[in-house]
Amino acid sequence: MSNNFLTPAETANSFIGIGEYKAKMPFKKVLVSGFLAGAYIAFAAQLLTTVTQDMSGIFGVGFTSFIGGSVFGIALVLVLVAGSDLFTGNTLLSMAWLNGNLKTKQVLKNWSWVYLGNFIGAMFLVWLIYSANMWSGHEGAVGAKAVALAYKKTHLAFGEAFVRGMACNWLVCLAVIMVASAKDTISKIVAAWFPVMAFIASGFEHCVANMFVIPAGITASHNPVVFSAVTSAHPAWDLSTLNTSAFIFNNLIPVTLGNIFSGAVLVGGIYWFLYVKEENREYRHLSIDWKPILNIVRTAPARVYTKFQSIDWKPTLNLFSTMPMKMYRNYRFTKLKMFKGFKLFKSHFHHKVEV
Repeated sequence: MSNNFLTPAETANSFIGIGEYKAKMPFKKVLVSGFLAGAYIAFAAQLLTTVTQDMSGIFGVGFTSFIGGSVFGIALVLVLVAGSDLFTGNTLLSMAWLNGNLKTKQVLKNWSWVYLGNFIGAMFLVWLIYSANMWSGHEGAVGAKAVALAYKKTHLAFGEAFVRGMACNWLVCLAVIMVASAKDTISKIVAAWFPVMAFIASGFEHCVANMFVIPAGITASHNPVVFSAVTSAHPAWDLSTLNTSAFIFNNLIPVTLGNIFSGAVLVGGIYWFLYVKEENREYRHLSIDWKPILNIVRTAPARVYTKFQSIDWKPTLNLFSTMPMKMYRNYRFTKLKMFKGFKLFKSHFHHKVEV
């Protein structure tokens, strides 16, 4: 009976082909696929916000975080099973890049279009939720939860956001690896669910999820019902600091950089080193016949010496031995001609003056 999963080495090698396929997709398809992934992540983030908005006071923060992570698990299931392109998962293109199958320009181009598509998809969901007036639900409690999530995320230090982004995408990319190794749908769903639950429950940061969560919190904070609910629960908070600038510089940039580092290096780079690089080295070692190359290297000095000996050097030596004398004679002749010409010109000039 065959296994219903790939080994880590088989999975890692499969990402070389996956990376090439993704990098060669037309940008329009990449953009649309990125749009879907951004929307799928946003659906899960909105579900988390709605489910957990009143749980912490009853069940405590820990269990609430676990439930939030559990319901958010649908995000990667939709992305990887239903099919779309997520920026954090596409950081694994580093494996094909390290292997020499992709150029830096191809990787950066794919990342840029996917990132833009994810952002558009997330913002589209923000518009949908705003238009549906979902944040006024439960007397503004849903909107207040969205604002609270966004406020905390935009008040992280740069280093904190970066490291939380690293930890997040380490788990997300491991989920991508495990989903790729699974051969049946149930296995893929389970593989996607556990790591995502872990990163949400732990409080790590995901740049695409934050493309929805923070703009949603900013938008919800302008709702009078939500604003009243937030200020009554957190009177010390200054909601004017929850703005676009804080979203970009305090969260999105450091989290994105952290996501890239862990996905491209801690997962993509390490898995390439462990399972792809060694295989390629062994393959080259086995497939190349080194004997002709070694014979050329070994016999090259003798061939060069023989060729050197066979050359008749006398004409060359004669040329170099007579060249200085010829140059000197030419110099004397040229100098004499110039002197005679100058004397002729001088006598002619004096003759004209006397006349």
